[in-house]
Amino acid sequence: MMTDRSLLFVTQTHCVWGGMEWWVHNFSQWLIGAGWRVIAGLALGERYNDPRAYHAAHPHLEPLFMDGRAGSDRTRVNAVVDAIRTTGARFVIPIGIGAAIPAAAIAKQERPLYLIAPVFSLHPDWIVNLVDSFDAVDRVVGNSRLITSALLHELPPADSSRIHYVPQGTPPAVRKRDARSGTLRVGYVGRLEQSSKRIFDLVLVADALQAAGVRVEMHVYGEGPDRTALESQLGERAAFHGFVPTPDLYRDVYPSLDVLLLFSPTEGSPNVIYEAMQNGVVPVCSRFLGLASERILIDGRNSLTFAVGDAAAAANHVARLARDRVLLEQLSVRARETPLWSIEQMHEAWERVLIEAAEEAPKKPARRPPPLPRGKLERLGVGPALAARLRRAMGRGLLPADGWAEWPGTLPADPASCRRIAQLFEEIDRRALSGDDR
Repeated sequence: MMTDRSLLFVTQTHCVWGGMEWWVHNFSQWLIGAGWRVIAGLALGERYNDPRAYHAAHPHLEPLFMDGRAGSDRTRVNAVVDAIRTTGARFVIPIGIGAAIPAAAIAKQERPLYLIAPVFSLHPDWIVNLVDSFDAVDRVVGNSRLITSALLHELPPADSSRIHYVPQGTPPAVRKRDARSGTLRVGYVGRLEQSSKRIFDLVLVADALQAAGVRVEMHVYGEGPDRTALESQLGERAAFHGFVPTPDLYRDVYPSLDVLLLFSPTEGSPNVIYEAMQNGVVPVCSRFLGLASERILIDGRNSLTFAVGDAAAAANHVARLARDRVLLEQLSVRARETPLWSIEQMHEAWERVLIEAAEEAPKKPARRPPPLPRGKLERLGVGPALAARLRRAMGRGLLPADGWAEWPGTLPADPASCRRIAQLFEEIDRRALSGDDR
């Protein structure tokens, strides 16, 4: 019987709310209720990563700040090692922190612990990182079939028992969607970012609907770096509501929407779409990389789909639903009836992964990772924040461009290997689309 139920999340803090952050928030609460001790190693950066803001949003987590203000790889790895040592946690789960892999490998030389790595998105470099360091990784958990298939392809068959597929879970609807005959209510829920979400396609959809004389009621829920530009381009054609917690989405937002738009080129598992479906909201979404493999969204049955970047097709779908309310209600019923994992099933499956890992001895790398180079200021004992300021004053350091640059979510990865993984993703999904993925 497993007696040590201590777990350390090692997480970025520049994004307080998002898919990963909601998962940590809900799963950690569930674990605490099941008798686990849950600690959060919170990244501290000079500008973007703010552990105080993160902890204010997730106050049930036991916080420990990881100081990476010096901006060096060595400082970040050492900060994670210190967090592992200080907490004595038996399990370590990295959330958008690449330094957690070498840090766990170092800590594993000192005492037994389990590194459990989730994969929530189709980032080839993170897959390469995990494959390259698999002697230090005890379990990998993908939240989509595409991710899991790629991992099984890349790792030896003998390691297949260490790879798990745990789908995204969603809460049940709290009240029925309010069907009505008035203006079609169209929503977007998620991060307002062009690079990963193609959020400006929403402007093209609004333009096309306006040109066709189709009137809709458009609502945008979420935050992100491109919100200001999006608001400027949409003007009064959309109402912006900012970030809304999932319980409020279920209570107030989803029941008052007819359609939910998604434009992403890739998705691990689009939880916001599955949440909307539970509430009978009809997805109008891109055929993102991963859609075919997951086998949940079926065009014309429980959703309407379009090619990534084809905003005209997306607008045509919306216009069609605005005219054909019979089709809207048919799709709504089928969306609501689509079999999906519950959030309880997801949490129970994740706990089983932890328990199964503990039935085996923790993986231990054959050798300790080589030490990372130390700068002169570090050798002189200068603190991280002061070292960063001194470097910039001497013209030798720049402020990071964003939160990911400040605390990178991945380790440097071979570009050729990343291209190969990206091609593998496309090949697996192409086979799934053709029905040749068995």
